[in-house]
Parts: sequence; structure tokens; C-alpha cells
Amino acid sequence: MEFIVLKEKIKNALNIAERVGGKKSSLNILDKFLIKTIDKKYIELKATDLEIGYTTKIPAQIEEEGEIVLPIKTVSEFVNKFQEEVIRFKIKDTKLEIIGKNSYSLIPGSSTEDFPIIPVTERKNNLIIKFKIFQESIEKLLPVLKSSELKPELNGVYIYLQDNELKLVTTDSFRLAEKTLNKNQFKTNSEKINLYIPKRIIQEVVNLKALPESDVILWFEENQIEFEVEDNFLITRLINLEYPRYQDIIPQDFKVEIIVKYKDLLEALNLSKVFTSKINEIVFVLNEDKLECLTKNELIGENKVILEPKILKNNLNGFKIGFNIDFLLDGLEANENEELWIGFNESDQPSLIKNPKDDSFFYILMPVYV
Repeated sequence: MEFIVLKEKIKNALNIAERVGGKKSSLNILDKFLIKTIDKKYIELKATDLEIGYTTKIPAQIEEEGEIVLPIKTVSEFVNKFQEEVIRFKIKDTKLEIIGKNSYSLIPGSSTEDFPIIPVTERKNNLIIKFKIFQESIEKLLPVLKSSELKPELNGVYIYLQDNELKLVTTDSFRLAEKTLNKNQFKTNSEKINLYIPKRIIQEVVNLKALPESDVILWFEENQIEFEVEDNFLITRLINLEYPRYQDIIPQDFKVEIIVKYKDLLEALNLSKVFTSKINEIVFVLNEDKLECLTKNELIGENKVILEPKILKNNLNGFKIGFNIDFLLDGLEANENEELWIGFNESDQPSLIKNPKDDSFFYILMPVYV
């Protein structure tokens, strides 16, 4: 086996392979990746940890066909530090020779016989979204998705089709984020979509270096899903749980509704954060046409910032409510806009944040006791 390949192409593939496999495991084969020549003009690279499988093909100048299994971490680290734009790989007696203009390296390999088989879907049912749209949608969900590890059963993104709209949802039980794509932002050949996708594969797809206009194709079956982006394929099992009926907790009416300037509220929260206590809370008090943002730490001191939002509705006397300030900041950043609409209810009911000019995304947050 011998081939010549552009360093940048194989470097990107190896970086993904190292994230997917390349971890310490009781099965040594999972620390390795398989590489082989295909069609006399590509190399195919595979890696897996038995939870996620990764396959890609890379254009190369094939001089001799073959295949081998190699240690991911070693090869990836070497290629990342290799200074030349083109690399020559040569397999000799189950060892990999990496040949540069002024360098020669030898890395032991092994037979491909024990390498796990990476499954593929039948590629019948699909959902197609432009990479940029998919990436931007998931980025809005990421703050909630990152903390969902606290509840493993919620550790994913729920995607479903409803009335010609595609809903992407995630929750950690303290807050919830929902992004809606209209019928012009996706394509599908399926009348029913109901997918509960693990967080880890979602993050890998979002981190791919793909062109914004490339398609993200989700091939799905009853129990597994495969993502295709350009020449990258990532596959995993779907989460085999029924997603909570979250629609029942979305507030339909609010006792207090305000519109506040994004920049003013963000600055107030960042300043207030200096004075938060161990429970990391901020308290809002509405006095006539002013919103007081209060934080207190017995060891450091206390802080008050006064904002003057547009009061659209106030049906509560002596309105006072508290939130985890980090969770609230996440909601602001996901809704970044000149202005924000915020709806409040009683202190034991969820509040909602959104862009007043865009109903395609909202962020729900439960208050804390004050």
C-alpha cells in the first residue's frame, strides 16, 4: 500500500477520528483507525468507539492498494506537526512509513481482521438541512445541551416534524430551548420524523469543517441515525426513550410582559454576577416602570442595577422573581438581538425569553426560590 495525500485533508479526518475513537479502552483496537485504498483514487478512513462510527474518504494519488490499522493518537499528532503540504504514506511489513522531503518516520501497524464493522443505514428515509442552518440552529440549543449531562435521559436533541415545520428541542429540566425551521429550510422524503439524537454525535457534526452551503443529510431508521456531510459519515444509535411532552409546560399567557434592550440587560447581568452568592441567583423586582436587578453576597457586598424596560403588561402586585444568573445569561446569548421580549409569571412557573420579531426560537427558564 502506498499513496500520496494533501496534509490538510488527512489532518482534518484524523482529528475527527481521534475525537470519535482514540480513547483509552479495554479494547485496544478502539485506540486505532483503519485506512485503506478504494477505487484507485481515494483512501477511506474509519474509526469507532462502538458508540459512534466515523467513515470518510479522501482524494489521494494511489500508487499501491492495501489496508492497515494504525494508532490514532500517534498518527494524528505526527500529521498535525508535519510541516510539508503533501505526505507520502507507505505500508511495509505492517509498518507505516511516512516520507517527507527531509524526514522519514516508521509507525507500527496491525492487521485489519479485528477492526469492528461500522454499520450503515439503508439510506432510505432522509432529512436534509444546509450546514449553516443546522449549525446555527444547534448553537442556539448548545447552552442547554451542555448541562443536560445532569440528567442522562435528557442528554440529546429531539427533532420532529409538525405541520410542515421542523422542531429542534433540548432541555435539562431547569430550562428548555426550541428552534423551528420552516418548510423552506429543510427537505425530507418522510411524512413522519421523530428522532431523539444523542448529544455527542450532534456536537461532532456541528464541529465539522464543511462549506456553509453543504447539505447535512440525516439518514434515519427506527433505531439508528447516520449523518452525511460532504464525504464524512457519522453513525450512532438513537436514544430509545420517549421524549417528555414538553409542550404542556410552555406558558401560553404571562402576568408580566416586558421588552428590554439586549445590551442593557446583558451589561446589568455581567455586573451583577460579581456579587452573586453560592447559589448564583439574581432577583428582579418591578417597581412601577423600573426593573431592579439585585444580587447579594454576604462576603463581598451587594449590587443593584436599575433598568427601564417597556412594560407591556403587569398584572402582579409587588412582582419579585429570581433566576440562576448563568442560565439567564445563556438565554440572552441564544436570543442575541437589539431587543428582547420576556414574559414572567408567578415565582413557581416558567418564564420565556425570545426575540420580539422572530418566533422561530424561544428559551424557557424556571425561576429559583427567593
